[in-house]
Amino acid sequence: MTKNKFDIIQELWRESCALVDQEYFIEAIPKLQQCLEMLEMLDEPENKGRVICELGYCFLRLNWYNEVVQIYSEYLKDFPFDTDALFFLASAYGSMKWTDESIKEVKIILDLDPTDALAYHELGLCYKDKGWYNEALKALNEAKETALEFGNQEEIEIIEKTLSELEGDIGKKKFDKLRALLLLAVLLAMKKKKV
Repeated sequence: MTKNKFDIIQELWRESCALVDQEYFIEAIPKLQQCLEMLEMLDEPENKGRVICELGYCFLRLNWYNEVVQIYSEYLKDFPFDTDALFFLASAYGSMKWTDESIKEVKIILDLDPTDALAYHELGLCYKDKGWYNEALKALNEAKETALEFGNQEEIEIIEKTLSELEGDIGKKKFDKLRALLLLAVLLAMKKKKV
């Protein structure tokens, strides 16, 4: 007895999801691509969207950021309010140090869902990358407050770790600035003695 296309797609989907759950992303990709090709023939846009998102997630976990940007940019044309896809796209942009693009996507997420703690976290990382430490601190504190109210323990721990690292970086910058001022004062004093 031969399986119909829908049964084959379901089987491929289950297998690829199991591989993704076990973090076998490379092995999941060909199955997801095959799923996508079959869904194209059946004209199943909603199911196709789920497969595209899973494929994009695999790319993201493999640090294949160009592929992430390509697949989610295309996907979001049809599903512009998918906050998970927007987040993965923003994460890819952030990882590529395309902070302005990442900030744009994160702000869209926060407009759609102001309770998304990880979006505030991503915003804080982008601000930090731009050297905007006050804004980064504000965004990460907002992330922490949001995670405490709406998030889970894992999100809270991630945000607290990033917040602690940022506070350490800010402290180091203040120390480095103070040290530079002290050295400048010493140099000026030495120069004054020579004159």
